[in-house]
Amino acid sequence: MLTVLFVSHVKDESLSNGGSVFSSSVVKLINSAIPDIEISELYCLPSNPKVTKTFRKISSLLQSACSEFPAKVRYFYSREFSERIQHELTVNEYDLVVLDHAEMLWVVDLLPRNVLVIHISHNIEHCLYMQYVEKYNGWPVMGSMLKRDAVKYRQFERDKVREVGNLITISCEDREFWNALGAGMNVLALNPSFDYSPVVRQRSAFQGGKVLLGFLGNMEWWPNRDAVSWLSRYILPYLSIDYELHLFGLMSEHLGNGRNVIGHGFVDDIGMIWNAVDVMVNPIVTGAGVNVKVAEGIYNKMPMICTPLAIQGLSLAPDPSVVVMDTPEQWIDFINTQGSLDKLVFCGEFPNADSFSFLRQTQKLQQFLAEVMC
Repeated sequence: MLTVLFVSHVKDESLSNGGSVFSSSVVKLINSAIPDIEISELYCLPSNPKVTKTFRKISSLLQSACSEFPAKVRYFYSREFSERIQHELTVNEYDLVVLDHAEMLWVVDLLPRNVLVIHISHNIEHCLYMQYVEKYNGWPVMGSMLKRDAVKYRQFERDKVREVGNLITISCEDREFWNALGAGMNVLALNPSFDYSPVVRQRSAFQGGKVLLGFLGNMEWWPNRDAVSWLSRYILPYLSIDYELHLFGLMSEHLGNGRNVIGHGFVDDIGMIWNAVDVMVNPIVTGAGVNVKVAEGIYNKMPMICTPLAIQGLSLAPDPSVVVMDTPEQWIDFINTQGSLDKLVFCGEFPNADSFSFLRQTQKLQQFLAEVMC
């Protein structure tokens, strides 16, 4: 029997964000790829859950100034969790350790030299962090602290990834980046995958002559907030059609306008979303990596309007159900043209849907694990 220790952040049972969906799918895929396997899971809970996230972020940034770890790593590091891992490694012997998220790569230093390690990389995190830091360029003290911390994060992530060597990443672009670190890198690009049957859409499009647009995303994640802001500022005021925009995801309930923008908040049954709207809009303009919710929409054969960044890393074949446009003017012209919307919503062709099936990704993972374990 192969014994595996999976180490990650707090376990998100509700799968309220793309990262938790991808992590959960990888664990399921590993279970499926290896018949005789036992996976133990350890999650890094905050040492004091009563302390607010904002306070912990500020505290982590201040601590990082005199620590080997950058702030985003300090945020999840604790002596208690370090001791939990060391105890687990003492009482149990593992063939493989899987470290989920770059912030957990500090655990590498606690592992026996003879244990195999795989890192699940959700983004090139230091690049994403640098984008975020740029928002504070006008803040003299805070901006300088964040820039120094971003440089430290870059060094930390690159060094630890090179030390691990075996990576499961979420996009082909990320795979090429990590492979460039050296000849010893072994990197698998694994699409987000879903083990349920695609939802059968039962809703008739354009009911009552109104176009229902949908956006799905956790609003605690800043690129999703930027996306809704871009949509509200540059697109919605210039639409001449009768429309409603429905926002789904954690904290989206606060973003409705009481008229034609409706915030639903977190939705337990994601299948309800695909039957609630005519077309999904994905105006991602900041961030990096793969948008897991876009992948899930494609898997469920939803017509979509996307920015180029929204489909980055998905390696899609030409697809009439996914319209990609860059500028606000292109978005406005397309949505205001009924013929264009009709062609998209009623296209009936979804050539990329199967790319995110559980079976296809299991086969890719089996080959990768065989190379790691040999």
